[in-house]
Amino acid sequence: DPGRIYEVGSQSCSSRIIDGRPPSNCRRGAIFTGSPCFPYFDIFLKYISKMTLVNKHESLDEVEFMPLDTPRAIVARSLEWPENFERAPHYHDRCQLVYCSEGVMNVTAPAGTWVVPPQRAVWMLANIVHTIMAKTNLSFRSIYIDPSAAPWLPTECCVVGVSTLLRSLILEAVEIPLNYQLGGREERIMNLILDEIAGITAIAGDL
Repeated sequence: DPGRIYEVGSQSCSSRIIDGRPPSNCRRGAIFTGSPCFPYFDIFLKYISKMTLVNKHESLDEVEFMPLDTPRAIVARSLEWPENFERAPHYHDRCQLVYCSEGVMNVTAPAGTWVVPPQRAVWMLANIVHTIMAKTNLSFRSIYIDPSAAPWLPTECCVVGVSTLLRSLILEAVEIPLNYQLGGREERIMNLILDEIAGITAIAGDL
């Protein structure tokens, strides 16, 4: 189901997270909690207990993950988060351009912690465990890309600048449904986003 956490507390995996990446023998779409997959279970529980849900009528398993089963190689997601919202440690099986059109967020991954205003974004590789904290009310706008669709994209997690064109494309993309029709305007917008991301360069942004 869209937005569902799978296998919370799973003991089914035989290896530990290494360099922020979940073990390869664990099922895609899981958050790994408890030994041996997630050695910092107490920290994870801290994040869960402090999370503020956007909609108090929604349960945690309805907001943690975006659906990754769309056949489209590039998709966009839009969320509104309140100040001090913390996204628990999680990962995606797609590369992600982590962006907010309004507000400031902290993004933490094994490579560092970055302060991200609307003029910047974080390029996050697939299968990297990361957390996000809203320092202010946040308009979260994110792009998810199948790594096989664009192997020339950046190969390291980093902070990048967001041009006026890229910002406009992202804001347009979040209005496009996940299963958009191929061959039309919506696919061309997504391909333009790929072109823009391919030309971005890393900038300093670590805390």
